[in-house]
Amino acid sequence: LYGEAEAGKSRLIDEFALQQQLQGKIIIRLDGNDLTPLALHLSHLRNLDISNSQYIDAEDVWRLLSNFMKKWQSSNPIIICWHNFDSASQANIRKFKSFLLKHSQFPLFWLLESKENHTELSSLSFSDHLVRHEIPQFECPQVQEFISALLNNATGSEVLGKSMFDLIGGRPGWLLQVLRQLIARKYVIMQDSHWYIINPDIIDSIRDVAELLKVDLKKLSLPSRWVVEWLAVLNRKCEIETIKAELELAPSAWTEVIEETTKNGLLEISQDQVSFRLPVLREITYQSLSPSKRGQLHFWLGR
Repeated sequence: LYGEAEAGKSRLIDEFALQQQLQGKIIIRLDGNDLTPLALHLSHLRNLDISNSQYIDAEDVWRLLSNFMKKWQSSNPIIICWHNFDSASQANIRKFKSFLLKHSQFPLFWLLESKENHTELSSLSFSDHLVRHEIPQFECPQVQEFISALLNNATGSEVLGKSMFDLIGGRPGWLLQVLRQLIARKYVIMQDSHWYIINPDIIDSIRDVAELLKVDLKKLSLPSRWVVEWLAVLNRKCEIETIKAELELAPSAWTEVIEETTKNGLLEISQDQVSFRLPVLREITYQSLSPSKRGQLHFWLGR
């Protein structure tokens, strides 16, 4: 899946992967040039212990995958979701291409998420090993239809949709977050099971996208604020167990964090990891921290 940033490629992959996981499929997630999750997952399935390895060479990973699949007995494919494929090294892309051409019989299903079309993989398309799908951002009429559908065709929803498109374009994730904030600020309300838009032109008076996207951290519970600030400084996905241990969160507190931060669209859970739903939300959160607060959190993480 390729297309512009924030067009919904990762979300589409995540939804597909979740459906497959519920059906019992094995899902492995990769990000950029880091093949370690693939090596660790395969080693776990083969009851090997490589957890103490300081470095896993890419050559070893592809060899491990090849040897593993030769012994794989199930007809169910292993699904590998490779996010940020653009960040993979040319060496790994060449290895991936070579692997597919050599081992097309293996029951592996790869989902690649990329901003680029990657013409260097054209030979895979010609040999029917690769199917490309472009995921474009919405055009203005699609945004209007999208917002109207979400608000059950409330009066003024098309006007609101056009204003949102004019300000932030056709990025679905951004559109949803802006709509969440309009609801949180009572510009859009639910009354008697119907949506009402108080002022469809409200966005025309707001020219700062960050103002529309940001969540007021002061309104979050203390545990939620700790998690959000910690993740903003960490600047990457993080294992749930790591966050709970580092912040000493009780199970009940973690449940509260998840309910609150997913409801307002700040964070999302993917298997055993948590991250900001949109990169821009992390940036806005980080910029909202005072220099002293940033310094304290950087020092803590550094230790």
